[in-house]
Amino acid sequence: MDRKQKEVKENITNKDKILSRIFSENNKITAIVGLSKNSGKTTFLNWLLSKSNLGNCGIITTGRDGEELDLVSGNKKPKVIIPNNYYYTTLPHEIIHNSHFLEVIEKLPFNAVGKPLWLVKTHNNIEAEIVGPASVKSQLNLANHILEKGANHIIIDGALDRKSIALSKEIDSLIIVVSPVAGNLNTIVEKLKKIFFLTKIPVDKQAVLSSDNICLLKDKRIVELPLKYLFGNEKTLLEQVSEFKPNKVYFPGAITEKSFSKIVPMLKKTNLLIKHPLNLHLTDTQLKKLFELTDITSLIKFHLDGIAVNSYGVNGNNFDCEEMRGKIRTAFPEIPVIDIYEWEKI
Repeated sequence: MDRKQKEVKENITNKDKILSRIFSENNKITAIVGLSKNSGKTTFLNWLLSKSNLGNCGIITTGRDGEELDLVSGNKKPKVIIPNNYYYTTLPHEIIHNSHFLEVIEKLPFNAVGKPLWLVKTHNNIEAEIVGPASVKSQLNLANHILEKGANHIIIDGALDRKSIALSKEIDSLIIVVSPVAGNLNTIVEKLKKIFFLTKIPVDKQAVLSSDNICLLKDKRIVELPLKYLFGNEKTLLEQVSEFKPNKVYFPGAITEKSFSKIVPMLKKTNLLIKHPLNLHLTDTQLKKLFELTDITSLIKFHLDGIAVNSYGVNGNNFDCEEMRGKIRTAFPEIPVIDIYEWEKI
């Protein structure tokens, strides 16, 4: 088998792995997130929809997807190609464009761009614009609502930021899409390494916490502090830790670079429990120091099921596709890595 044949075989294997992970029997909600804006999420979504062969799936997006032009950048965007027997949400004027091929299910108690959303179901393959609520809470409520209507799986086109859908415990599978917009190849690999490092933080299976406040844990005692955020409250927290001497400190929100330097003395004396690994907004050096100082666990498991690489950059900065996927596959042998521009060939 020559190099090209091996590469084709690897591509097929990785695609099969991603599909089996996403559509396994126990998975209900998949999130597609970009390492940056204009990463190629819609292209990946279209491939995923074409390969799912499920029907009765629902598609949700953060804001809008499938519009002619990106409302922020002005870049031309691909339409979403929705298969027959799929649920999706959109605005009334978009329903008119495909009215002969749609079943209107209901007006929803969710808004987007100041207008009410409607739930529809396709009765043919169509090109459409999907519109969804902006907040993570609304997206998850909408996802569960569509599941109750009869969908067997929900795909959410989201974003990777401090209010990411990836932070939610309800997400069963996660795919990251990367493109040259996120930086040069070395920068992209380093960003992905940081994310991959965060997926290794173990879940604390014994911790049962639902508080939105910082908590101190000592044996079986839980002291809930009147502090929702670490930033600006570092001194108060250190005083409380010094007095109570907890085994663990629970942070429901972000730990930022500025706060980290102020709580280092505390980290030498107690372990750390966070809500989600993506709440660690730290530099690489700070992350390394954090793991040297204390044991850290999470309430929510952060899992990465695949990486989709897009060598075309809408900013005009394109990569050699073989070099891009080769470098990322070498860096992450444990994760299926697929190239969105190989899909038409395989």
